[in-house]
Amino acid sequence: ISATDANNIFISYYDVTNLDLKFAKSTNGGTNWAISTIDSTGTVGRYTSINAIDANNIFISYYETIGTWDYYLKFAKSTNAGANWTTSTIGYVGYAGGTGVSNNSLNATDTNNIFISYYEAGSANLVFAKSTNAGANWATSTIDSAGNVGQYTSISATDTNNIFISYYDATNAVLKFAKSTNGGTNWTISTIDSAGNVGTYTSISATDANNIFISY
Repeated sequence: ISATDANNIFISYYDVTNLDLKFAKSTNGGTNWAISTIDSTGTVGRYTSINAIDANNIFISYYETIGTWDYYLKFAKSTNAGANWTTSTIGYVGYAGGTGVSNNSLNATDTNNIFISYYEAGSANLVFAKSTNAGANWATSTIDSAGNVGQYTSISATDTNNIFISYYDATNAVLKFAKSTNGGTNWTISTIDSAGNVGTYTSISATDANNIFISY
């Protein structure tokens, strides 16, 4: 879910019955909703993440499943409040069968700069995708490859430089944190919590470069 103000609320979700990526929109604070299908080509919509910059510009990341567990990371974009969408494929995520939760998380700081963190199931790594031209092109890089890392990832960017990611390290069963202060070129990685098996279903939000909050 993403809201730009008290009235405009947007939700992306996976329609299990029809295997589609769906979109729900309210312009009156959730009193009424309009529902539409964004992508219905194949099995699409698992592990969706949405971010709206304003009432018109909305971005969504999600997976297309080929076969049983082969995942491709996809991107959907609307510049007219969800009336029309363009979709594209960012890249192959890998075979997720038995590897773990292949989720992804999207955050945009403006209409051009979009960031996605995701678990690359084929290599069991935490990977970062970045676009500086509104999703027309993407650059991907590996953030953490020390063991089976990156499941349950969540991303938050306060500007084009400061990007924060929380995620689960399945090898060590700990909650980890990755931080970049130069737009994702370099990352520092640390363990936040290692008291038991911790870090699944993590969610992160940063209000500025100093104040960062994580639930898990």
